[in-house]
Amino acid sequence: MSFGTIVIGLAERDGDDDAMALAIQLVDPEGAELVRCHVDLRHPWVGSPARGLVQRIELREADLVVVGSGRRAAAGRLLPTRTARQLVEHAPCPVAIAPHGYQGSGAFLHIGVAYDGTPEADRALELAYALAARDGAAVTLYWTIPDGRVAYAGMPAPEVDEEEQRTRMHAQDALDDAADRAPAGVNPETILLRGDPATDIGTAADGIVDLLVTGSRAPGPVRRMLGDSISEQLVICATQPVLIVPRASLR
Repeated sequence: MSFGTIVIGLAERDGDDDAMALAIQLVDPEGAELVRCHVDLRHPWVGSPARGLVQRIELREADLVVVGSGRRAAAGRLLPTRTARQLVEHAPCPVAIAPHGYQGSGAFLHIGVAYDGTPEADRALELAYALAARDGAAVTLYWTIPDGRVAYAGMPAPEVDEEEQRTRMHAQDALDDAADRAPAGVNPETILLRGDPATDIGTAADGIVDLLVTGSRAPGPVRRMLGDSISEQLVICATQPVLIVPRASLR
């Protein structure tokens, strides 16, 4: 893995500095290139900022595009813009979103991966492992299974049924297999959660990881593109930068 060329999507707003700070952390320290890109919508062929950025990504054969959060994002939180959503749907490379007021610097210390065994999740895992090996970072893999228990007022929650037990065993086996694929020097921890994928992973990673890596389609932590309510909620729940592997980047 090498983020040798990174396109930074600029919109002349506060988030531009956040995106630049994250790009500097992600870029390959050897032979790196950062491409600052402000799309001029006065050109009729552009159409939208996302389309202009995708064209620039393809022209430069970029490995990653980085953008900031929306203007209304709270300090330290992420809020995906319309451009970010469109990039995750159409960009031919991973997309990273920086929190509002992001001031990260230096190596990443702990990288989290929202994992579900899909091709997008496997690609996210590959990128996370490469970054962890580069920076000497710890890695935690998160998998969330649905909570099949339904609690009724005044009644205890039902016991876990056999199907849910099989789901749990399958998820844990997949997590163990993913951990076994870690490169030398990277020793990932695996955490199996039960409940809501977005909020549970966001809560589990809060204050622990300083980069969250995920695929953009599920079943699993992220079901479809960033416009999907679960995937967007995962980004909103995060308190650290999120690196997303779009389905388009696997074509």
